[in-house]
Amino acid sequence: MGDIFKKVQSGDPLNIPAATYNAFVAAAKAHAGQGPSTTAPQTANVMGSTVPFKNTTSLALPRFSILCIDSPIFTPSENLAEFQNNIAFNGVAPTGNYWHIANFGVLAVPLKPGAIGPAVVHGLTPVKVEVLQDEEAYQFAGVVTANPARTDALRAQFLNWGARILWRESGLGIKWAIVRLSNPVWYLN
Repeated sequence: MGDIFKKVQSGDPLNIPAATYNAFVAAAKAHAGQGPSTTAPQTANVMGSTVPFKNTTSLALPRFSILCIDSPIFTPSENLAEFQNNIAFNGVAPTGNYWHIANFGVLAVPLKPGAIGPAVVHGLTPVKVEVLQDEEAYQFAGVVTANPARTDALRAQFLNWGARILWRESGLGIKWAIVRLSNPVWYLN
């Protein structure tokens, strides 16, 4: 079947396939609070700001996965109006890029490769955190850029690079936590 969300240009005939129309109706119903849609997964109960992220990895990522901001989906040179009116990002797995350290989102829905969905970029959200040392000083969490990069969990750390841990399960290993995103990043000289 081709791309059911293919855009049309001004002057093109408008033929809306049933699959496209039904997807729009399902999204509108979910947005209007008429219960969960059969085509869209339930979103997380987060208390923060979300923006659309495109999963540019080759992996199907579950809800609460971490993607780093790579670039806007719409750039000013490609489509100025979309850039100005629809902030959305291409999301990538964390790398050693310093830009990724504090510029990431936590997926509010599962995303297949190439799919677009909301990610929390500011505020409170549940997320998994890798705890290597059970010390009270490790009150922050950041992306894991080791090879392979981790999209399934942040890592507890001493430095404030991305998220403040408000609560987490006790013990070592991968633990559930509630974090606050968009903390200031303190660089040490």
